[in-house]
Parts: sequence; structure tokens; C-alpha cells
Amino acid sequence: MNKTINKVVLGTAFLFGVVLSIPAVEANTTIQQKPYLNFNPAQQAGLTRAPWTQVHLHSTANTRATMQDEATYMSRSYNNANYTNIVGWNYETGKAESWQIMPKGGAYDVGGDWNWDGWMSIEFSENIPNQKAFKQAYQAYIDTARQGAREVGANYALDDGTGIGLITHGSASATGHGSDHNDPLPFLARWGVSKAQLARDLRTGVAFSGTAQANKPAPVKPKPNVKNDVDYMRQYGEVVWNKKWFKINETTTISGTKQVFSYDLASHHGGKYATKDEWLNNGIPVDGINRQGNKLQFKQNRMKIVGYDKKTNAIAVNVSGYTIWVNATSARKA
Repeated sequence: MNKTINKVVLGTAFLFGVVLSIPAVEANTTIQQKPYLNFNPAQQAGLTRAPWTQVHLHSTANTRATMQDEATYMSRSYNNANYTNIVGWNYETGKAESWQIMPKGGAYDVGGDWNWDGWMSIEFSENIPNQKAFKQAYQAYIDTARQGAREVGANYALDDGTGIGLITHGSASATGHGSDHNDPLPFLARWGVSKAQLARDLRTGVAFSGTAQANKPAPVKPKPNVKNDVDYMRQYGEVVWNKKWFKINETTTISGTKQVFSYDLASHHGGKYATKDEWLNNGIPVDGINRQGNKLQFKQNRMKIVGYDKKTNAIAVNVSGYTIWVNATSARKA
């Protein structure tokens, strides 16, 4: 009951122009209206309604797709997942930009019950060309998130445990209100932004506040002296598939589980067909993929690596509850 009352009070406070704990720095970013999707699926389905009290922070887990690619993909596959805003680098204009691409108020974004509490769900496009572009896009991300916090009447605290205000997807997952994703923190860390830095910047409204503007960020690419693909992937600890499609060469059913087999992903060498051992190690359950004809795409675009084997040039990931070994070179090139 108290949480519901707090939501109403916060929403009313904002409507009457009273903003709680708002520092002096205000947004410099214009949020452009680009209605790639002109309705909100969650609202249309009757799954969400006011008051909305959260702002969800994400990153796209795709280092190759542009902002336009991401927005277009969402508009065509919104029944799988959707979000209200995207921030990143617009290669067409050569500028960092912030777009609202769907009506606010609920989204299929965190993968749990907090889907319906989010006023804004903000994706950070991971396709960033360089540090200068990242800094500009990161400032737009900060500005957009703070704007969302003002709109729901919340302060600028990050993941403060109240279930109100600014919340990362990783925190939603860790507290049982989301999926198993931990974005946007791994992406931000690759550009030199820790969670503590993100929290500080959200409070102040200034990217890299309290630092030397991160002129020497953490490297985006692994060290050049890595000699094999297994160690290359070990540096990240995760695979980002970039929604890449792989050829399906065989299909079968093992113990009632339908599976597919990709020679490219399994490093299949010699022999006309996959062996029994290869199916056990490399067979992919169909529940974990999108399929178009003889091609597969992993439903989970970002996966934690759970095993390494230099001898076979393989890494292990979890797909629909099964541990699957995949070729490290194919993962690196995704």
C-alpha cells in the first residue's frame, strides 16, 4: 500500500511542478520524436497503466547495428521486445542523438514484472566509432535518463532499492524483476565508465564528472598480443552475437529435445555428418534460436561464457538451459 501511495504522491508532485532533489544542471540534449512505432504494445494489450514510476537503462548488445537499424528492427519485432527511447551515434548526421521511438508508459524491456512500471526505457546503441563520439552519446544518455526521472517525479539516484526512479536492467534482473541481462554496465565499462561513475554522472548531469574527462579510457578492443581466439574471448567473458545468422546443416531430436547443428559454430571437420559426441557438445536446442529456413539466430544476443578450451578452440555458453560448446573464432567474428 505504501508503495502505491508513494507512486501517486510522486506523480502528483511532478504534475504540480514540484521536483524532488533535482540538482542545478539540466539537460542539454533534445529528445527527437521519431515514431518508428506509433503505439505502445503494452498499453494496447492492457498490461500497463499510470502511474509509471521507473526509468530503465539499457544498452543494445549489438556493436554493428546503427540507431536506425535498431529502431527499425524494434518496430518490426516489437512483440518480442520493445523500448521507448534510444541514444547513440547517428552516422548520417555525425552527431550523438536521443530519440523517442515509441509512446512512453510501459514496455517489454526488462523481461519481468517491472516491464509495466517503466515510464521510459532507454537503450544505448553500442555501435560507437570512437571515444569522442562515446563521450557525446554518453552525455545524451545521462540527459535523457535525467529527463525521464524528472517526468516521473523521482530523484537522480541509481538503483537505490526503492523500485522508483533510475534503474539499470542489471539491477532489475538481480532483484528478480527482470531477465538475466546485466546491461548497460559491461558496455559502459568498456568505455571507462564504472557503475559508481554512472551514478555520479546521473546525480550531477555531467558526463565523467569528477574525472579528467576520461582521456585514457579502458580499451574497446582486446590487447593485440592475444595469440588465440579463446583467450581473446576470455578478456570479455561474454559473447555478443550481433544478431548474426548462421547456417543450419543438420537437425535431430535427442531425448525429446529438438536440436540443430551448425558446422560453422561447431568447427565440424571430417566426416559427412556430425557424430554423436558432436551432437552432445555442439547441438543447439531450437527453443534458444530464431529460425529462417536453414539459418539460425540466437534469441539471446549477449551470453556469458561459462567454459574455455584452447585445445579445441571452443568456448561454452548456456542456451535454453543447456551448455553448448561453440567455435571461439566464430564467436569472435560475430
